[in-house]
Amino acid sequence: MSHQASGELINNRYLLNGVSGRGGWGITYRAHDLTLGIDVALKMSRGHEGARGLNSLIDELALVQRINHSGVVRYLDYGLHDNRPVLIMELLEAPSLFKYASVTDLSTNEVVKILVKLCDAVSAIHAAQVIHCDLKPQNLISRSNQRLKVIDFGLSRALNEAGHYPMNFIAGTPLYMAPEQFKVPSKLTPAVDVYSIALISIWLLTGELEWACGTQSLLKWRLKHPDQLPTTYDTLPTPLRRALKPALVADPTQ
Repeated sequence: MSHQASGELINNRYLLNGVSGRGGWGITYRAHDLTLGIDVALKMSRGHEGARGLNSLIDELALVQRINHSGVVRYLDYGLHDNRPVLIMELLEAPSLFKYASVTDLSTNEVVKILVKLCDAVSAIHAAQVIHCDLKPQNLISRSNQRLKVIDFGLSRALNEAGHYPMNFIAGTPLYMAPEQFKVPSKLTPAVDVYSIALISIWLLTGELEWACGTQSLLKWRLKHPDQLPTTYDTLPTPLRRALKPALVADPTQ
């Protein structure tokens, strides 16, 4: 779709002020909320999904509003514009962790501080009986003093009374997915997020996350070898490998 123009008024309330980001689901704009007098982030679907897309958005908003933590993005409003679902969020004027770490020479101490903040936020997510299912550097907004915000709960799921979510399809980012996310049907638990945090840790500590897939598609390779660890793991010092190993078990029930 072509993006909306700056100065366009959405739902008689949100005045657009330029594109701030693009993703697979939609385009994010900086906007001004004329009712509250504050700047916000407005994310609009690329497709005309109508009521079906809006219902999915409402489910996502309901999950996020369960969580009360400064390290989790706040969802403020939702609606439809031109039959496209629209999500209103707090405006985060900072780069993703992916962009920030790619241009910053982080010390081990700084990496540890970032990971502590991430674990604290994810702990709050899990305490709300929610699993994120798509943790990756691109879905973490970096802020001053190693502060973080977890964003993009589009793949998140609510845990059932048994403490898992029955998953019947593959979804996520192959580079950071846990082994059980490649196996269907499966029972996803908070362990999928813990595994992703361990992979993010490897990426932060080494600057890369490589798998032994060669020229083969990573998705296809990990479907065949879901339990294998990234080759980058073996480059870490022994104490770090030992620290991360419990989070990288192939079977979280063991």
